[in-house]
Parts: sequence; C-alpha cells; structure tokens
Amino acid sequence: MLRTLFVRPHPFNGDLVEWGIYEENKCVRHSKGFVDRVDLPETGDFYEAICVAPSARMFATQVSLPNVNARMLNRALPYAIEEHVATDVDRLHLTITGKKSKNEYYVTAVEKELLENWLGLGEAEWGPLTNMVPDALCLPHQDKSWSILIEDDHAFIRLDEHHTLYAERENVVSILDGYYQAIEKPPELIRVFLADPDGEKLLVATLENHLALGPETAIEVRQYKSALNLFAKGYEDQDLANLLQGQYRPLIKKESKKSPWRLPMGIAAAWLFLSVGSHWYEASVLDSQANYVKKASRDFFRELFPNERRIQDIRRQMKPYLAGGESASGSFVSTLAGVGVVKQQPAFDKMIIRAIRFNENRGGLFLEMNGDSVATFEKFKTALSEAGLEAELASVSSQNGQVQGRVRVGGMNG
Repeated sequence: MLRTLFVRPHPFNGDLVEWGIYEENKCVRHSKGFVDRVDLPETGDFYEAICVAPSARMFATQVSLPNVNARMLNRALPYAIEEHVATDVDRLHLTITGKKSKNEYYVTAVEKELLENWLGLGEAEWGPLTNMVPDALCLPHQDKSWSILIEDDHAFIRLDEHHTLYAERENVVSILDGYYQAIEKPPELIRVFLADPDGEKLLVATLENHLALGPETAIEVRQYKSALNLFAKGYEDQDLANLLQGQYRPLIKKESKKSPWRLPMGIAAAWLFLSVGSHWYEASVLDSQANYVKKASRDFFRELFPNERRIQDIRRQMKPYLAGGESASGSFVSTLAGVGVVKQQPAFDKMIIRAIRFNENRGGLFLEMNGDSVATFEKFKTALSEAGLEAELASVSSQNGQVQGRVRVGGMNG
C-alpha cells in the first residue's frame, strides 16, 4: 500500500516539526503537534516525502514576464522580482507557482538558507524530500470562493487557485476587507476552518459585519482537528507546483516496496503484461470480483510506474512501456533486460531482488535488494556499469546480519 510522509516545519523555530504518515488519504501515525525534529521517523517505506512549508516565511507576489520559453522565463525572473523584495535577490530561491494571464505570473520567494534547513528534514534513512509546497496553497479551493484557516495566532488565506496570503490572526479581518473592497466580483463562498467554532463566534461575526457581505456571499464554518490533515488532503486533491526546482530538484524519488519479485529480469516485463491482462479478463467475466480486480490492477500498475499520476486505461498505458524503441518504453525494456543478464552471473546468486520500480523522471529503474555483503553490492554495481548501464548505489545498510540496499539503474550509456 502506498504511504506518504508529510512534514511541516514550524515557521519560527527551526528545531520543531509536525509530521504524519498517510495511507490512501488516511493518517495512520502522527506526531502530537510540533515536536523536536530529531523525533521524525528514522525509517519508512514511503512513496513520497512531502514538506508542507510555512508560507509565513515566504514572499508571494505577482510579476510581469516576457512571453518567452521556460528557460528564458527563469532567467528573467530575478530581474522582475527585484523591485518587490528588500533583500538581495541572489539569496532567494524563486518559483513560478501559477499563471494569471498571458504575461502575469504568481511567484513564491524563499531564502535559500531557510529552504536548505527544511531540506535537512530529509536526511533520515527514508531518503530526501520529493516535494515542497506552501501550506496556504494546500487549502481547499473551488472557483469563486475563498478559504481561511485560523490556527492559534496565525491565519492562512487562499483567494484563488494561485493567490495566497499569510497574516497574523489579529490582522486577518482588515486584510480581507481591503481585498473584498478592491475586487469587482465578490466571492460566492467564504469557507472558514476553525479548530473551535463555538469559541470563534466573535471572529465569524466580525467577518460578516466588517466585510459588509452582500447576499451573493455566504460564510461557511468548518471544524478541523488537525491543520496538517487539512493540508495533506488538499495536497492529494490538487496538482500543486513543487518549490523544489532548479538546483533543488530532487535527483532520486523515494520509491515504495512491493511483493518479492525473483523471476529472471529478462521476462519480467512480459510477465507483468500477462498479469495485468489477466486481471482485466477476470474483471470482464467475474462481475462479482470486478471492483477487486480493477483496484488490484491499478495498484499494481501504480506501484511499478509511480510517475504515471493518472490511470485511465491500464492496457493502453502499459503498451508504450513494453513496445521497445528509443522512448521511455525502450529505456524500461532494455534496462530491465540488461539487469537480468547481469543478475544471472554466478557471483550474484545470493542477491535477492525484493522490489522493482521504474520512474523515468527520477532516474530510471530502482531495485530493492538483499545481499550477503556490502562488497557484493559494489561488485553488482560495477558489473552493471561494465554491461553498459548507468548504475548507482543509492544506499546500503546492514541490519541483523542481513545487508539491504537500493540500486538505481539508468539506461544504456551511449
């Protein structure tokens, strides 16, 4: 089952962090509020590790940029934002988080030193952070609505798909009043998320009266138990911009494990195709098992190809990976076959492949393996390289007399 780790740094204390582990959008384990960062899980089998970064420490604005390609946009961005910030722009990491119009973009800036401190949360055995998103962008969003989250003395505000604000609680009414008076069309709905709605009646009444809401705008109050749960659900329900871009783009994405796979690598792709095809055949014949088979097939496909975010037709989406050629499919088949040839060498008889993942965007094929020694892993990596494959030991560790490791294998060199 796919598991995701969400970590949320404290905005003003770099030693504190809140975290939760989620399976299918349900929290199965979490910290009790903000705890010392050393209390983060040291190990885990996570599909993704997401940092919900505090927007209180970021600067979000809108800038005009020329109508050029993406590479030129990134070069023009520092010059466009210089007049909006008081600090040296070279100290900032800049990310375009959305597009407002043809030449108008939403930009988020965060100090590189601070961002690197947050990245340090991914130094545990489970690997690096794969995504980083501003917390306010994770608030629920729908057209013609605002979302407001009040947490202690902090207020997180989302005005549209890309426009977010952070404010101290005592200033939230006056800030919203300024926006409400400036817009041509007021929102049809203002959703206010509160930990204690009964204790916040005065705040809601102040919003209603101070904003002079007309009949076209309604206020909806919702109670929440955990802000991190709310942010995690918002992340899963939306396609949000990742702040880890450019020099901070993660090279290797943490992959989840699956059931042991010890078949020869050369026939693994054909076996997978037959297995998934069998699932679909059974679904068409056995109506009573249709839902089970469909879910099992989708989960199996998603585990092997995690970069396929949307699954609509498994047969159609599977064919490119098995068709060969010079595309991503060719990379998958040729790399898998190359690994199979090396694995059959007598020197690696005692190595067991526990899990396999393919993710072209994150570097190719990932092998979760057991072996008899660290030296055997080094020899295996060398043999892969000699076979013309790009190989890297992502990690090797020894526990209870057993050596476990992760090997990343790219496509054929040259």
